[in-house]
Amino acid sequence: MKTLPITPIVSSLIISLLLAGCDSSLPKTPAAPSTQQTPSAPPPTTETNTSQPHTGTSDDPPPTDTTTRPDRETAPHRPVTHQSLDVRVVSGSDDAEESADGTVNLRSTDLELTRDGDTAQTVGIRFARVMLPPKAHITHASIRFTTDERSTEETALDIHLADETDPAPFRQADTDITRRHLIEAHVSWEPPAWKVAGESGAAQTTPDLASLIQTIVDKPTWQKGNALLFVISGEGRRTAESFNGAPKGAPRLHIDYDTTDPQTPPKEENTDTNRSEPDNPGDTQPGDPAPPNDTETNTTDSPDNPNGTPGSGDATDDGEGNTSNNDPGTPPDDTAEPLVDYPRIAWDIDASHRAIIGFTPRDGETYHVRYGYSTDESLWDKQSVTARERFDGMNNTFVKLTGLKADRAVYFRICNDTRCGERLWFRTAPEGDQDVLFVAGGDTRSGWDIRRDANRLIAKIRPLFVMHGGDHTNGNKAKEMRQWLADWMLAASHDTIDGRAYTRLYPIVPAHGNHEDGNLKTLCQVYGIDPNDDGTCSAEDTYGAFDVGMQLRVYTLNSQFKYSSRSSYADAMNQWLTDDLAGAGSKVRWRIAQYHKPMFPHYSKKHANPTLHTWWARLFYDRSMNLVVESDTHIAKTTTTVRPDGDGFVATQKGGTIYVGEGSWGAPARSANRPYDWTLGLASIQQFKVITVTADRMEIRTAQFDGKVTGLSREDRIGDRTKLPEGIHWWSIPNRGTVLTLTQTAQKRSVLK
Repeated sequence: MKTLPITPIVSSLIISLLLAGCDSSLPKTPAAPSTQQTPSAPPPTTETNTSQPHTGTSDDPPPTDTTTRPDRETAPHRPVTHQSLDVRVVSGSDDAEESADGTVNLRSTDLELTRDGDTAQTVGIRFARVMLPPKAHITHASIRFTTDERSTEETALDIHLADETDPAPFRQADTDITRRHLIEAHVSWEPPAWKVAGESGAAQTTPDLASLIQTIVDKPTWQKGNALLFVISGEGRRTAESFNGAPKGAPRLHIDYDTTDPQTPPKEENTDTNRSEPDNPGDTQPGDPAPPNDTETNTTDSPDNPNGTPGSGDATDDGEGNTSNNDPGTPPDDTAEPLVDYPRIAWDIDASHRAIIGFTPRDGETYHVRYGYSTDESLWDKQSVTARERFDGMNNTFVKLTGLKADRAVYFRICNDTRCGERLWFRTAPEGDQDVLFVAGGDTRSGWDIRRDANRLIAKIRPLFVMHGGDHTNGNKAKEMRQWLADWMLAASHDTIDGRAYTRLYPIVPAHGNHEDGNLKTLCQVYGIDPNDDGTCSAEDTYGAFDVGMQLRVYTLNSQFKYSSRSSYADAMNQWLTDDLAGAGSKVRWRIAQYHKPMFPHYSKKHANPTLHTWWARLFYDRSMNLVVESDTHIAKTTTTVRPDGDGFVATQKGGTIYVGEGSWGAPARSANRPYDWTLGLASIQQFKVITVTADRMEIRTAQFDGKVTGLSREDRIGDRTKLPEGIHWWSIPNRGTVLTLTQTAQKRSVLK
């Protein structure tokens, strides 16, 4: 309740009486705050102070606000101190979007309030370490956004506040925003048009939110430094910057408040001691908010130090008196909060024993990766950064893991010198003849809503890996790639393993498309791949191959080398391909290739690519390439088994190659209007391929992205390597059904079963 002002006459009288009874030796500034009487203080009077006691220590500095009068603790009335604070979103897990199906995205580069495409969503915004003292009287509060995109349509929003005194950060778990319990009241906002990108003024500022915040601050469990979490829903569209898109433009909470306690500590975050947990010891930037407390942290008994004893992470002797240079020690902090942006996994030359962990750093910290084969982090190894690349002004960091165990779950965390980030995992490829399930598609450069739906489907399918046939983005620029990588995080699955939250990442195998043509180093700059293993990022890193056990060899080629200006690249690539198919390719049961441009597009406005046919058609047939996935055209197609004939193909039942694909993983579907004699099926749909490989067959299915899919669990995938979720909308090929099944001839060429 707001304290009424004291009239000047009464105020002067009170001060005179107080000063008359004071010892002249007392300091003229307020005493250091304490819950105990200090030795120099006068004896207590008969009047009891019933206000909320300050919990600072006697070493806290005196208030720096010179407008606060040095009234004694026993004064019957207290002056009002007017203060304000600003809190900005400082983490990618503190602003999030939840789509209509409940999927939560923590890594979007903007915040759509609230329509994203044609679908309304719910936005969550959390402000950590709000330095409001208990029982503060909130006089005004608002959130200010920064415009990311121009929008003028009518928009009506409802702003709610979570009914929690210290809500946890957002997680990529379904309905993590909408399942929050909210206070009954809300504030309506009809923002005016946002006409200028980068603007952050009155039009981007919410109405007064003081009444909402007061409800939480008045709770007996509120403590200074707790968090506040807002949930925004409604209709229309205003697009604001998020932390991932522009940290300096992230949402900012401003609060004006009054306090009647003259001994409130000055507004300096590092002096606050009224917390149930200490400040993050790894916060090296004074005054910056520390990450929220992780309730899983236990300094006496944690997975990082299971016996609660010092030195459990010390380096171990290698048997020859030397300590391991790869020993990780004990992680300095256990917040499990995202530390970097867009963590990703890529495969290049050895999927069983090697993986590239990539991420986009948020600052200039020194990073490393801790990893192991169980969730006991005290057993993990440590690997430092192996490469850094810059893509169109976007910094990317890579840690190459080698010598991995085949067919194993690899658990890891990205760390700096003060803390480790979220818990992640992936699986290495098998070495033997185990069955394999993976996804292949391409053309995600536009149609973001569709590509997000497709990515969510990947998380539900849980493939071993994903092949991407090129055209990631439209302009191959950093902002687009950030959005692509943020959307790619929707393809991650979320698991609880040994009582802790882990996110499963799926290795990506990227190909170069025509929309990457402006930069032949795109793939190694974004994913860190090095297929020729020469330690440098170059155009040669756009092609390569790896085995998936004894079952399969996966080839990635660059169709954009067809231009005469790139003939030297083409010659080297095709010589390598010829040699590899004759060598490593002959030692596995199945061979699959991906590249971007089709030899014969099945869309009338796309020209044939005779150069690619000359390069590869005969080689594929002679060396038993079983399946080829093409992209670029934005349709779905599959052929029968074909062999080269002159400058074209003819169908064959005696064994040949199957060509499928043609993109449309988000990019707008075009007319499927150019069938050939050897075409088995055509459709103008959004799709990617789900491919299963066993010892005696290969099965190709075409998944559309509009099904109501029940996702697989980690346990489902452990129990069955090729199990498929229920509810996927499969494309049915005319006269063939939803499954294209291949077997082999004695020469290992494909035949349709």
